[in-house]
Amino acid sequence: SAYNTVFADSAGRAVNVEASATDCECSGPDERGAIVHTNHYVSARMAAYEDDPGYAVHSARRRDRVLELLDRPGALPVDERGLRAILSDHGSEPDAICRHPGLGTEVKTVFWCVADVTEGRIGYGRGNPCHSLEQRYAFAG
Repeated sequence: SAYNTVFADSAGRAVNVEASATDCECSGPDERGAIVHTNHYVSARMAAYEDDPGYAVHSARRRDRVLELLDRPGALPVDERGLRAILSDHGSEPDAICRHPGLGTEVKTVFWCVADVTEGRIGYGRGNPCHSLEQRYAFAG
């Protein structure tokens, strides 16, 4: 089994944990201050645990697209609205971030969420972020 978890707190600290059933690798934000992860191992050490290298290629294309969007001049703000726009992106089809069956793949995005740990709220939805109804949850302060 492969797992990826991002831990973040309201003080601005964040760590990304790539894990297998028997090992893990922790990393922090990159030079942009971002942690970007899709559905494959990014760490060179954890790549040895990759069970589906063919699928990892498609996942890497989605990750590259996120990095491209973050690096564009005039990039979207890295806030709840901007992050949902990135999750809704179709620019790298058939390996789009927002996955729809029939666009070169049978894989589909089934759930999305964007958490603002500083403000204590989460926006989320079932289905594709490009057209699902957003629901909100706010933690008691």
